[in-house]
Amino acid sequence: MRTTAYIVTVIGLVIFGYSLFLEPYTNEDEFNTKYMEITGDDRSEQFFELRNEYLTIKYPLADYGLTITFIGLIAIFVFYKGWSEFKTVTSKGLIIGLGILATLTTTILYVADLFNEMARDSAPHWADSIGIPLMSVPPMLIFLLIWGGLNLIGLRGGFKTGVPVSSLRFRQINYWYLIISILTSIIIILMIIDGYFWMIVPGFLWLYFYISILLGRQASRIDNSEIQENN
Repeated sequence: MRTTAYIVTVIGLVIFGYSLFLEPYTNEDEFNTKYMEITGDDRSEQFFELRNEYLTIKYPLADYGLTITFIGLIAIFVFYKGWSEFKTVTSKGLIIGLGILATLTTTILYVADLFNEMARDSAPHWADSIGIPLMSVPPMLIFLLIWGGLNLIGLRGGFKTGVPVSSLRFRQINYWYLIISILTSIIIILMIIDGYFWMIVPGFLWLYFYISILLGRQASRIDNSEIQENN
């Protein structure tokens, strides 16, 4: 699996590298001329139709190239020592740090995506294309910090760290963390399908955060039940 992960990473980098040599528009001068001539109440609709008409595959190739690259890098991290050796975070403090890291990367990369779309001229110059989304950043950061903090309640009581992820069983499992782990996995898959590379790494960090809590609680419960059975 590790070799496959390296191959996937290289393929992604090749696709992304190739996209760098492509022009964004089939005829940029002609596009800009028609762009400046747009008028009327439906000018935004006209802009998007015009842009779609002249766009090349540069941006989709870049997006999917980076998506494939990040998938490969994550796979390298997961399978570096083999699947059986891939474990949850090794301390409660690191789990807290993981939640903070997931929050910060989600917020920062959301902002980076906004500026990337602005650089790609994804919206017409007359639209307030970035101001309104940027206003949502502070509430997003606060919400994610609160969300991560609430989920840290799972660290209370019996808990084990450094649990092999392959040990996941549907026994003594916490269904809250199971459900949000499944939902997060679905969201990651949808982002991969859409080529939305910005949120793949944050998505994996959140998933690793939830699974670390899930397995930490489960492993502790299983150990306690086995002790009780033996007594």
